[in-house]
Amino acid sequence: MLTIKLIAIDTSIFGRVAADYFGYEKVRKKNAESFLTSMTNQGLVPFFFWHHLEEILQHSDDTTVQNRFALIKKIPLVAWLKTVNHDGWIGSIIDIQGAEIKYLLGDPTIKYENLIRNVKKDLVYYTSGEEFTERFEYPLLLLRDYNFFKTQKKKAISSISHVRDPEIDNTKLSILNESRLKQPSEAKESLNNLKGKLEEEIQNRGDKKLKNASKYIQQFVSEVAQDGMKFYEMDSSSLYERFVKSHGVDIDEIDEDFTIGDLGYLAANKSRLRIIAESFGLDFKRIIKISQDSIPSLVILTELDKLIRMEKYASGSNITDKYLAVLSFYVDILVVDKRLKEYFKQVIRRHQNLSLVINNIISLSSYEKLENELNGLI
Repeated sequence: MLTIKLIAIDTSIFGRVAADYFGYEKVRKKNAESFLTSMTNQGLVPFFFWHHLEEILQHSDDTTVQNRFALIKKIPLVAWLKTVNHDGWIGSIIDIQGAEIKYLLGDPTIKYENLIRNVKKDLVYYTSGEEFTERFEYPLLLLRDYNFFKTQKKKAISSISHVRDPEIDNTKLSILNESRLKQPSEAKESLNNLKGKLEEEIQNRGDKKLKNASKYIQQFVSEVAQDGMKFYEMDSSSLYERFVKSHGVDIDEIDEDFTIGDLGYLAANKSRLRIIAESFGLDFKRIIKISQDSIPSLVILTELDKLIRMEKYASGSNITDKYLAVLSFYVDILVVDKRLKEYFKQVIRRHQNLSLVINNIISLSSYEKLENELNGLI
C-alpha cells in the first residue's frame, strides 16, 4: 500500500515545473510531465496554503499565473490548509498559530509531537487538483484584478526592518535609567536624522525592487513621531518604564538584561498573539501566559527572522519564506532554498525540541533532482 506524504514545494520550483509543462521545448515539457508522474507514483501530495497562492498571484504576467493554476488542476490529489473560522477557504499562518494556541490553552504542557498531530488533523484537507482550482482560482483572480496582491508594501516593510541598527538592538534597556526624554526640538532633529539614515541604508541594503522608498520611509517616520508623542503624555514614571509600556509590554515581563532588540521581538509577538486572540475569540490574558517557546510556529518565525536580518540585502519574499518555514511541522517534506536550509540547521542546534523537523527539509536547485534529494535529507 502506498503511503501518502505531504510535500510543500517552493513557489519558484513549482513555477519552473509549470513553465516547462506548458512550454514549447519538448525535452523540458517531458521532464515536467515525468516529475508530476513521479510524485504521484511515490505518493507525494503537494500541499498549499494562502501564502503559496499569494506568491503565485503576485506574478506580473497573467499567462504565468494561469499556467500555475492549470498545473495544480493536473494533479490527481492535493492537500491544503483549512481556516479555523471559515469552512471552505484556504488558511494562512494565522490559522496555524490559532490552532496551536487553542491546544496549548487546553494543555500548556502538551508535547510538540501531540500538538502538531492535533493541528494537522484539524486543518489539513484533501481534494483533487481540479476541485482545488475550481474552488479558489476565480475568487483569487478577481482579487488580483483589484490589485489585492501588492508587493511594494511587503518590500517596504522588509527593507525598513532589515536596516535596523544592530548596535541599538544590542543595547541593554538598563541604559534608559541613566537617560532623559528629549525635548521636542531635539526629538524633531532625531527624526530628521532617522529619515536620512533610512534613506541611505535602504538605498544600499533594501529590497532592490522597492519603488518610491521615500514615501514608505516618510510614513514610517510619521508613525514613529506619533508613537513618540505618547511619552510626553505618560505619568511621571521613569523613562525605562515608559519605554517598556509604550511597546505594550509589562515591566514584570522583562528584566534589565533585556536588550532593545529583545523587547522588540517580545512586543511584536505579543501583538501577533493579540491579533490571534481577536480573530479566534480567545482570551488574550490567558494566551500571554503561555510560554512563547511552547508555540512551534512562533519559535521558527522569531529565530529565522534573527538570521535573515544578518543578510546583506532585504527582500520582500523573506516574509513569505518565514511563513512557509512553519510548514516544516505540518508536512513530510518541505522544499526550501539552500540558504533557508542552512538557517534551519542553525535554529535546530539552538532549539533541540525542533529537531523533529530535521528530516522534513530539502533544498532543490532544480525539480528534476527531487528523487535524489529525498535520499539525502538533512
